[in-house]
Amino acid sequence: MSENLEKTVSSEETSAVDNFSDTSTEVELELDDLNDQKVNPEIDMTMGEKLKVLLMKPLVTSIIKWVFVVIGIVGLVLYLVAGKSLAQAFKGVSGGIASFFSIIPISMIEILICAAALGIFAYLVFIIVRTIQVKGKFHKGGLWVQFGYTLLAVAGVFSILFSMCYGVFTYRDPLSESTEYTDENVTNYDFSKTMLYLIDGINNSLYYGSENIFFNKYGSSKYANEGRSTDVISEKISEAFDNAAQDIPSLSGNALNAKELLFSDIYSKFRISSIYSPFTGELCVNTDYPEVIMPMQIAKMMAVQRGYTDDGDASFIAFLVCTKYSDDYYINYSGYFNAYLELSSVFYNENGKNLHLYMANALKESAKKEYVQLVKELDTLYGLSSDIEYIAATEKLPASDYCDVAKLMLVNFEDNVASGNIAIDNTETKDYGRFCNYLVNYYLLDYDFETSVEEVYAEYHPSTLN
Repeated sequence: MSENLEKTVSSEETSAVDNFSDTSTEVELELDDLNDQKVNPEIDMTMGEKLKVLLMKPLVTSIIKWVFVVIGIVGLVLYLVAGKSLAQAFKGVSGGIASFFSIIPISMIEILICAAALGIFAYLVFIIVRTIQVKGKFHKGGLWVQFGYTLLAVAGVFSILFSMCYGVFTYRDPLSESTEYTDENVTNYDFSKTMLYLIDGINNSLYYGSENIFFNKYGSSKYANEGRSTDVISEKISEAFDNAAQDIPSLSGNALNAKELLFSDIYSKFRISSIYSPFTGELCVNTDYPEVIMPMQIAKMMAVQRGYTDDGDASFIAFLVCTKYSDDYYINYSGYFNAYLELSSVFYNENGKNLHLYMANALKESAKKEYVQLVKELDTLYGLSSDIEYIAATEKLPASDYCDVAKLMLVNFEDNVASGNIAIDNTETKDYGRFCNYLVNYYLLDYDFETSVEEVYAEYHPSTLN
């Protein structure tokens, strides 16, 4: 009995050991299989599973990214099919976006770009780290595909903002095709007279605007005695655009205040004085630049906001708004001064130093001083050395360029041309640049344009100074 019992127990023990051995072997095999999967988990993956890893993992974030990619494509299509009806349809949307961002006092376009750049960089670092950690080429590939989706999603967001705030308005025809103003080629003689008209505009603005045009001790003009006047100037420019829109309906739009750029130093290195953000509808100005630049720059950005993307068209619209449609003398002064500043380099190249200085000498002393100070400030801003100095017209320093001016100061412009002392082409038309062509043709619309310019010089350079 006891022997049978011992045999039975022994038999059961042997069976249990065998069973445990089998189980242990199975566990070992399963662990080995699991380890094999960890080494290469993609051996038994179907093609559908591989595509899921590449395209839709994780599912929710991938769907979100795809949505933004599609939105971006929609934005691109809107830009390509931009037209009058589409612009009218999105006018409220673009105005709403611009109004929303205008509530925030700082330049949001810079914040958005910095945030997007930092986010993409952080995500890139994450992807690189995960690529090192994860095994399997499809899982690695899936990570980089997801990173690509992220880039497309960010591009999609900026694409739709671009189209709604700017892209749908780029259909607009040049000003020359919808108004009486043209940019046809002009003669050098008419160009020269235009310079005199600009000078006259500068002088008149200074004379009548003496109560709201201030100059600091260096000679730079300001709208107010203290501080920058960006907000006030923006309001005045917006009012001028409303006046202009009565004659040119396409210039109508939302009133927006200009913002000061957060990173003006960076923009200065690239010689950028202002920008219009096509993503947020913001008008941003570089605070490193002198204040006399601001009215024309703000007006130019508002012209771009209204769809006039060509630089020549935008510059001429800014000139019209500042000089013809604004009743503020500082804004008038800025319009004439900036136009003279921009055209003077072309005029100098065409006619040389003597005639250039002869023209410049007709400016009031305060305007001449500001011109010299502006050149010095811009040279400093651009990292250039400036050797130009302001010399009063009554001083006769032999080393000064104004010696040449003193010789020319009382020489009649018309007689000088007629006698051949100043060579100016009277007949051949030439392209002096779109903005210049616009300006000359604009003054040619004035019936008094052909009137003798002696009066301009008689007022500012009487013969008693000879």
